[in-house]
Amino acid sequence: MKQKKKRGLNMSNPHSTPDFVSQNEDNKDLGKSLKSAPYEVLKLSPNEYCYDIWIFQQGKEGLDFKGVYRNGILNILIASGFRRMYRDQSPVYVREVNNIVEEIRKPQIQDFISSYIFEDSSDLVFQFKDKTITEKRERLKDVYLKQSHLFFNDSFLNNLPACTKTQLKDTVNEAYLFFKNGLVKVNKQEIKLLPYNTFQDHFVWKEQIIKRDFEYNSDHRDSEFSKFIRNVSNNDLVRLAGFTSGLGYLIHNYNDPAKGQAVICYDEELTDSDKPMGGKGKGVFAKAVAEVRKLDKIDGKKFSSSDKFSFQEIKVTTQIILIDDAKRDFDFDRLNSALTDGLNIERKYEHAYTIKGQNAPKVIITSNLIMPYEGTTRLRRQFILEFGSHYSKLIKDGTEEPIMEQHGGRFFSDEWDKSEWDKFYSYLVDALQIYLKFGLSQPPLISVHKNRLMQQTSSEFYGWIGAQQLVLGKTYFVNELFTEFKQQYYSDDTTFKQRKFSEWVKKYANTSKLKIEFKTTNGKNYFVLSKI
Repeated sequence: MKQKKKRGLNMSNPHSTPDFVSQNEDNKDLGKSLKSAPYEVLKLSPNEYCYDIWIFQQGKEGLDFKGVYRNGILNILIASGFRRMYRDQSPVYVREVNNIVEEIRKPQIQDFISSYIFEDSSDLVFQFKDKTITEKRERLKDVYLKQSHLFFNDSFLNNLPACTKTQLKDTVNEAYLFFKNGLVKVNKQEIKLLPYNTFQDHFVWKEQIIKRDFEYNSDHRDSEFSKFIRNVSNNDLVRLAGFTSGLGYLIHNYNDPAKGQAVICYDEELTDSDKPMGGKGKGVFAKAVAEVRKLDKIDGKKFSSSDKFSFQEIKVTTQIILIDDAKRDFDFDRLNSALTDGLNIERKYEHAYTIKGQNAPKVIITSNLIMPYEGTTRLRRQFILEFGSHYSKLIKDGTEEPIMEQHGGRFFSDEWDKSEWDKFYSYLVDALQIYLKFGLSQPPLISVHKNRLMQQTSSEFYGWIGAQQLVLGKTYFVNELFTEFKQQYYSDDTTFKQRKFSEWVKKYANTSKLKIEFKTTNGKNYFVLSKI
């Protein structure tokens, strides 16, 4: 007996999408909507029928319950927006609703179907010919549990149709930011808020949508974040331009593998490697980017270049990688390779895959220790920002919160009203447009070379070698300088040898961008400094 057609899910068309699905519905609400859809008793073979997601076999008294209808499970998933994509050769499962897509793991798909079955406590009742067929809900649940292993595996889920839409991505000249009330298109000429249905053939990752509305406000100079950037750049216009362009570069979700740079945040203040200091604002800078781009954080102290799972927290939706508080032996060369060739992602018990260079996330590194920058390749891959000590100098006993105290509240929290949020987002959008117009603007380095030398040697050597005022072209005998330095600072240290001292002198020459030549005369070692 056929039922009257109603609006909803058409089970005879597995690729139909119900119009009652919206991006904010949860599984429970969707399950109720699906159950309100019309189901027909479909004949599968001379003696076999299905209704909803259940199979029945014709018997003498009507229909006898047999088990779960696999195609019914598949139809439910398809109608609810579940699709598959490919990352290299590996399948990725997603859910697409109104051009908004989120990545889904197999346990989540199982949870979705389980909620569809278990949240309904009523028995299954339907008409077949002139009989009423009734099946106890408990029996349905029991059979589903026994057969569920058949559905939630790659062999079955690869029958989901492919997502045919392409991701809406930034281009070399245009960028998009995604808000609750629409997407913001930014290029050199304009900033424009558009509805999501503007791009019907493209999708947006759900994780990348900012959970606030956007309203542009060009008058944002008095915003708390604008004041913060001026403070960390010491109100220096050249450095301010560097911070602004760095923000714009990170927000621009377009990556040219040949030009990709990591934005590296250091302290301007000279820092002893044995006594690192924080509180300059590097974390706030990274959090600002995370407010508009999907950022995943890696603990720099635990990062190891030899660990194949180093990037396991990175997802296909990740737009920014924050390597926070990179340690002394951080391998920038490996990261440099990743910026060019792409990231190899391995997770335990899952397929490995590669995010190609052009799709790789941008990188922020925060550190109190200066990483190696010697060599042309390293230098052109590093965009360095030095944070002034405006806030840290206000810290006396460690209990102060200078940023909160100076700005009247916590950044990026409900302590900001709508006007403050609008100014913040507008500041970032303007920074993005400035970057699209003018590119990156590297400010002159203030303390990087000095900090690098101090951290590679010692604070004592740094102070001592500076006081020597070494002259270019003059001959300096190594043993004389070594003896003077050791007697002054390392007289009781029998492990400090002349060879180590010579290495420190080489490091001084490198960080000072000088050429050094070691020679021997009459059995004595000496060196001469000259311009490169």
